[in-house]
Amino acid sequence: SLEMYRCNTCIGRPVTCQQCCVGSHKHNPFHQVTKWSDGYFQKTTLSNMGFTICMGHQGNPCPELPGHHFTSHFKRYEDEELVFVDKGGVWTFNVSWCNCRTRPDKVFQLLDMGLYPATTRAPKTAFTLQLMDYFYFDLMECQTPAANFYSKLRRLTDNVEPKTVPVGELTLKVHTGTDQNQIQDRYRELMVAARQWYDIKAKIWAGVGHDPPSEDRHGRLTLFCAPCPQPGVNLPPNWKELLSPK
Repeated sequence: SLEMYRCNTCIGRPVTCQQCCVGSHKHNPFHQVTKWSDGYFQKTTLSNMGFTICMGHQGNPCPELPGHHFTSHFKRYEDEELVFVDKGGVWTFNVSWCNCRTRPDKVFQLLDMGLYPATTRAPKTAFTLQLMDYFYFDLMECQTPAANFYSKLRRLTDNVEPKTVPVGELTLKVHTGTDQNQIQDRYRELMVAARQWYDIKAKIWAGVGHDPPSEDRHGRLTLFCAPCPQPGVNLPPNWKELLSPK
């Protein structure tokens, strides 16, 4: 019989077959998907349905694969499993990298797709830019600690057993009897990425986002304050003489 899938995130919650469901989510891999089984819709993921995130080429597979331009100096970026953190939860997806002759490195491929890598060295985790902004606003308006914010993401992923949220290869050990405390989370990576993101946003807001590092100077991120007394701005040139007693 034909397997039916329903996306609970898409408007209208359309019910489609597996091929149509995967194809319609090429640019929305972090949607909540359920599968009709045993008389009701059971929770599943696009990753379990064979979905692969293709880096570069706007989500389409790299046209250079398979290719014959790889050498000992230009090696192929092999497909690998990465952890993605979005506003809707924590996800694990297989990633197919761009392998064109003019390919950027993995970090720039992630950034080009709107994903912020947790590290610049062999990234294994990436955060959506929407999540980075959402985390910032949640912290500013609700004063939510980072630990509670990440716990919320894990519950959004699996509210029944949030501690078993798939976050990488170590998750497989849970099903083999390994202590659940060995499951890795991405709280530390979120904190590092958030600090970097806030610094980048502060430079953009101050208008120095494209300045070279050689122009770093103390106080360049300070915001202009109109009410503060500033000579030549809102104080007359002879303001010191006006303050001196006559």
